[in-house]
Amino acid sequence: MDKIQRRKLLLQAIIQEYIKTAHPVSSQVLVEEYGFDYSPATVRNDMAALEDAGLIIQPHTSAGRVPTEKGYHYYIRHFLQHDPLPKAQQTTLDKAVTAEADTERERLKRIARAVSELTGELVIVSDGNGDVLYTGMSHIVRKPEFAEANVMTSLGDAFDRLDEVMSDMQQMMRQEIDVLLGAENPFSNTFAIVVGEYVLPETETQGVMGILGPMRMDYATNIAILEYMESLIDQQNEEHIT
Repeated sequence: MDKIQRRKLLLQAIIQEYIKTAHPVSSQVLVEEYGFDYSPATVRNDMAALEDAGLIIQPHTSAGRVPTEKGYHYYIRHFLQHDPLPKAQQTTLDKAVTAEADTERERLKRIARAVSELTGELVIVSDGNGDVLYTGMSHIVRKPEFAEANVMTSLGDAFDRLDEVMSDMQQMMRQEIDVLLGAENPFSNTFAIVVGEYVLPETETQGVMGILGPMRMDYATNIAILEYMESLIDQQNEEHIT
């Protein structure tokens, strides 16, 4: 394995470990938990090279490394696995999408609540008519990122102008399911959002659902959940037409 490939795998391991633990990742963890069978000096040199490239950063002296915004962008472009959603999570979404509801808003709230419970993140939904709802704030305020006072302030500012932010986000989307993180994220430059579009079968109005959380969110799972949810709604659309 050449040096470039080794450093790519090292970066992938650092980001996956940080997503899982929210703790800076040390060279010892990479050797013991991820099986990098190289000398500690080689691992440290590779980590220094990744830091020089702006992909990771050392938040404190003698601490391990954490990914930067640039590092997360690289991870999303090159390392994301598109695995199918586990059956248990499919069943939860099946029930939320297909159960009877008196109104579209009631159905959207139920779907958003199910997505929030599955992801452990905040879920925001726009129904295409300017009506915006959200659920799961209690999930993200428990995350260690909220120890920083400015995080809550920036997020609070965004929710004070929620309609405008959702509109901005929809215009920024580059594909049917997209990831906006850091400076791209209209909610907060310290957070990420996985966002997808859907069309409601009854009125054919187009809406947007976003999964908002820290940049160390589980992107693969959150994307898979939105993809599956959209496939269920598309299936309902086809049944509604026929």
